[in-house]
Amino acid sequence: MFELRDYQKALIAQTYQAIRDGKRRIALQLVTGGGKTSIFSQIVRDFVGKRGDRVILVAHRVELISQMSERLGRM
Repeated sequence: MFELRDYQKALIAQTYQAIRDGKRRIALQLVTGGGKTSIFSQIVRDFVGKRGDRVILVAHRVELISQMSERLGRM
C-alpha cells in the first residue's frame, strides 16, 4: 500500500468534484515524477472497489502499461 501526498489527494478530490458537477471530459496534468500513476491507481481503486465499475486504461508506451500493471497489482 502507498500513501498519497496532499497535493495528490487534492487533485483527486477536484476530479471527483468535476464529475459531480457533470463534467465528462476531464484531463489531469502533473510534472514528471508528480505521481500520475499513484493518482490514477487510487481513482481506479475507488471506482472498482466502491462502485463495482469497470475501468479501461490506455497508454501509448509499453513501459507505461507495465508501470500501471505493477502499481495496480500492488493494490
